[in-house]
Amino acid sequence: MPYFAVAILAFFLSLFEFTSARNLLVVKGFSLDKLCYIYLSIFLCLIAAVRFETGADWQNYQFIFRTSLQKEAAFGVESGFFLLNKFFKKSFDSFYLQQVVINSFCAFCIFRNFYRRSDYPIFTLLLYILFSYFFTTDMAQTRQHIAMAICCLGYKFTEQKKIIPWIVIVILAMQFHVSAILAFPLYFTNRIQISSVKAFLLLFFAIFIVLFGLSLVRAIVELIMYLPFIPKRLSVILQRYFYSKTEGQFSEFSSGLGFWGRYLFYFAIATLFLLRKKVPEQKYFFLNFLIAVILQAMGRNFDQFSRVANYYLICGSGLCAYNIFPDSKSFFKKVSNLRLFFCFIFLCFTFLTFSKQFNDRYKKSFLPYKTFIFEEAS
Repeated sequence: MPYFAVAILAFFLSLFEFTSARNLLVVKGFSLDKLCYIYLSIFLCLIAAVRFETGADWQNYQFIFRTSLQKEAAFGVESGFFLLNKFFKKSFDSFYLQQVVINSFCAFCIFRNFYRRSDYPIFTLLLYILFSYFFTTDMAQTRQHIAMAICCLGYKFTEQKKIIPWIVIVILAMQFHVSAILAFPLYFTNRIQISSVKAFLLLFFAIFIVLFGLSLVRAIVELIMYLPFIPKRLSVILQRYFYSKTEGQFSEFSSGLGFWGRYLFYFAIATLFLLRKKVPEQKYFFLNFLIAVILQAMGRNFDQFSRVANYYLICGSGLCAYNIFPDSKSFFKKVSNLRLFFCFIFLCFTFLTFSKQFNDRYKKSFLPYKTFIFEEAS
């Protein structure tokens, strides 16, 4: 089982990453943990590139590819994604080659983003696996995967305060998935300093939404989908899910332990972040993390919000907020063993949660794992 093998390896390497030993092993300018991250990310990139019949939209992607040379096929599909399908259909006539190229490019952009922006990239990569983002993004999506990759490449413009290039990036990403328009606020959010009171209020608001917010979330969706400046394609998607009998409904928790454990760590992250005496500007993208938490909370009542949260967690580096655990020296002071123990407990809890979720939700979709080499399925 390659997923558990990578997760277990990343688990122990991330613990090594938290210690001072990481600075002692340097090979040609790269520390050992950085090299391990590169090898792990390449392996995950290859897995994503050769995915086969995984994801709820797999059949839809095949249909779009097969009909991409027909004029009427462009209806209801973003123009960029349609033209990409048309190019691969006309040039190579191989759906699987197209998937390899797309997933390799997208995985490279996302993993490169972690490498450049996280002080603990293996730890971040491990959370990417354990929180199932790898399975819901790299292994399931294509259109939004491309949109996220483009946003990751252009995120530097938000840091350089170049709004025109960022607008171009968002518009380009929207040509592959219209939800990228909701990534535009990233230009502002990664520079906003938030007070401790507001941070905790946002977390309590997220809990309220999860437990009692079904009517509120549906009211928000209904408001958004009829706004005059919302792209028609986005409005149609929202309406389809809003009126669906299976989508947009309140989903039950299989266990309250996972929910309360997750929010306990959210509050711990917020506490450790706010206890830091010096918070480097744009270092941890803390507001993006809080926005993602709220969007994920709304996603329990309307699943599409969980996907939008990925723009703030992955493209906006909100996932790096978890780096507060191994780096909060102002809280732990010199008790490095305590800091390591705290991270170990966090990872153990997350790994157990992942194991249960994987067995319950992903086992049928990803095991046994199928591969192919640029050839059509029989």
